[in-house]
Amino acid sequence: MEKGLSKSTSDGTGKRFLDLFYIKKTDRGNWMEPEPLRGQVNGKFNEGPVVFSKDYTTMYFTRNNYVSNRAEKNSKNVNVLKIFRADAKEGEWIVKGPMYFNSDEYSIGHPALSESGTTMIFSSDMPWGYGGSDLYMVRWEGGERWSSPINLGPKVNTEGNELFPFMFSDSILYFSSDGHRGLGGLDVYESNFMDGSWEAPMNIGAPINSSHDDFSFIMDSTGVNGYFSSSRNGLVDKIYSFEKHPPQLILAMKVTDSKSKAPISNAEVKVFSRGKLLKGYNTNSVGGLKLELHPERNYKFTIDHPDYYLINSEVSTVGIKFSEVLDYPIELRKIVLDKPIIWQGISFKRKLSS
Repeated sequence: MEKGLSKSTSDGTGKRFLDLFYIKKTDRGNWMEPEPLRGQVNGKFNEGPVVFSKDYTTMYFTRNNYVSNRAEKNSKNVNVLKIFRADAKEGEWIVKGPMYFNSDEYSIGHPALSESGTTMIFSSDMPWGYGGSDLYMVRWEGGERWSSPINLGPKVNTEGNELFPFMFSDSILYFSSDGHRGLGGLDVYESNFMDGSWEAPMNIGAPINSSHDDFSFIMDSTGVNGYFSSSRNGLVDKIYSFEKHPPQLILAMKVTDSKSKAPISNAEVKVFSRGKLLKGYNTNSVGGLKLELHPERNYKFTIDHPDYYLINSEVSTVGIKFSEVLDYPIELRKIVLDKPIIWQGISFKRKLSS
């Protein structure tokens, strides 16, 4: 953008170096003109990506390694990236300096912060990683001190490049990679922190991901609205917004006779969730019933018919990320009069003494 401070162009891309901008939205939802961030953060070379603390008083941003407007090269004649810290003061950003875990020999950039601000994940091409660029983690130890970088491991990192991390709710990591199986170019992936480690990532799929590069995925605190960058539609990187809709989950129940497999019509189905009866239904003429379920819930069902033994059943939608029709066959055992049966279970009610 012409308003940026970087007037020269990159030898690698032929385009002007990147600066950091902000943009305001009006009450009517229209975006105003972008403006460069005020203060010391924008210089002669590239700045960005960037992450802010929860209270927006501290910023960590990526910048080319340079001194006195001269790019510094490593032993391989490469200008590496470093993460810098800046603090807000009277409406301007004052650069405090580079993070101590930066290196003059390899790049460290693309910082992401946990909601608590005590964990930072970043991308680096350290020579002892799994591939091109890996994701690493450091933890805040007080004051200006952070722990030594720890590689997130082979479940997350590949022989390709893992870039542009974003942390949501301290336990969900989004990042872009060209090393995991995807739709093409960089795709966005999701990994959950479970039992002390990051789980194998899941491709979040279309429409976020495409056959081109898709990256810089972020969401607001609600997890509903967000933005990402993509080179789709003309192969030029652009910013896109999205609104996340919950998955539509349909339970397709089919109630049949356990022996004849004949459909059972007019079977009574009661649905319970969170300890409460939600509603009662009856199966149709072919023993079918379709119910819409909410994501991230546990359900219990009772299925009853005058000619059959009642059964209890359970269904969970926890962890289901995409819309789906859940086939749910139920078989009822017919009551046969004047014939001995074997009870499969006995329950007792215990009265507690006061």
